[in-house]
Amino acid sequence: MIRIQPPPLSIDPPAVTVDPPALTVTPPPITVQPPAITVQPPPLRAGRITVVPPAITVTPAALVVQPPALTVDPPPLTIDPPPLTVTPPPIEIEAPRPELVATGSLPPALAAFDRAMREYMERHRIEAGVLAVARAGVIRLERGYGWLNTRRSEAVQPDTPMRVASVVKPVTRAAIQLLIAQGRLTPATLAFPLLGLTPLRSSRAKRDARLQDVTVQHLADHRGGWESDKAPLFDPMFQTALISARVGHWPADAVDIIRFMLGRRLDFDPGTRTVYSNFGHCVLGRVIEQVANKPYLDFVRDDLLGPGNNTSVRLARSLPRDRHPREPVYSSPGLPVANVVDRSQPPGPLCDGGFHIEAMDSHGGLIFSAPDLVRFALRFKFDGRPNTGDAAPISHTGSLPGTTAVLRWHSGGIVFAAAFNKRHWKATAEGPMPEGDEIGGMLEAAADSITSWP
Repeated sequence: MIRIQPPPLSIDPPAVTVDPPALTVTPPPITVQPPAITVQPPPLRAGRITVVPPAITVTPAALVVQPPALTVDPPPLTIDPPPLTVTPPPIEIEAPRPELVATGSLPPALAAFDRAMREYMERHRIEAGVLAVARAGVIRLERGYGWLNTRRSEAVQPDTPMRVASVVKPVTRAAIQLLIAQGRLTPATLAFPLLGLTPLRSSRAKRDARLQDVTVQHLADHRGGWESDKAPLFDPMFQTALISARVGHWPADAVDIIRFMLGRRLDFDPGTRTVYSNFGHCVLGRVIEQVANKPYLDFVRDDLLGPGNNTSVRLARSLPRDRHPREPVYSSPGLPVANVVDRSQPPGPLCDGGFHIEAMDSHGGLIFSAPDLVRFALRFKFDGRPNTGDAAPISHTGSLPGTTAVLRWHSGGIVFAAAFNKRHWKATAEGPMPEGDEIGGMLEAAADSITSWP
């Protein structure tokens, strides 16, 4: 979009002088008719003789008065309007977008994937994206699209790391499955007795006894007992300001959020319903740390993924100053919001401090390159169990302000991963909702259209 502000236009109209002509008015003659005057002389008496004289009537002649002519000669009238300044409104022109730059080799047989990425990014005006595709255990395509920065001075590379939002959840489930395989955990392990955390002191609610029944499997299956849209709290992972105020320091971390939630009642009995829960996977991250006796990220990088598969994997950072130097700029259009991570900063984009992504590590707070995500999916299934080549077709999408991602276990041994630095919205009966499925469907169609793989 190009915004053009035309300069103000000043108009100084010339003075206008009007000299009206002289006006002469001749009034009509005025005729005055005095009324008749009647005089009755008094009676005359001489002795016994009385004489009554007749009445005398006098009618005065009419009086005609001719007023003189009246001439009015107005002086000349000069009108000098003040200067007028008009500021035209800005003009916005939809600028043609330059051709989307891409890096990495493109085998002609896989051009359908490239077309899908370009179409999707052009349609939603996305500036940065990555894609990796594997088949039969081998990565066949790695591509970067767009630019790392708004200056368009550095292109996205095929191995550029990006936020992947909820695509982290299968990684967390795989870490749990590894601990189970090692005999250090079971699906029936009770999560909160294991953690041994206490509610925040500010909580006045009686601890819900059902929390003691929440198992590791409940958490992995989104059956722990929480509704992420339950008023008045909504998803606790996005309530940094509220929880930080309760805990007394900023920003609240994952353990603070769990302690806060220990003071609230469950929305349903554990294991009785399935409701998508970011918080449940936050708890799984702390279970991993407790059992492995190391930070979540270290266990994922060193124990789960191992050397050669973890090069890009890092903790995502809320603030631009703290990010990996090869990450792109994230985009979340909208009004500026308060920075809940560094309150000394002015309001800014939601993706740059509007939420505390470091506290989301085990449900949406890691960065991955697309190739590293594909390598993960070649080794592990959607549920975290080892992938022996029999993974059922299924996808996991990720969406955050400034992020859209998808990881797909497809039929025919095909796996693909894509991530972008922006998310877009779709209209639903419940109102606008983040759209995370569109690109997945486009890439599935591309995969199905390919008849010969390199």
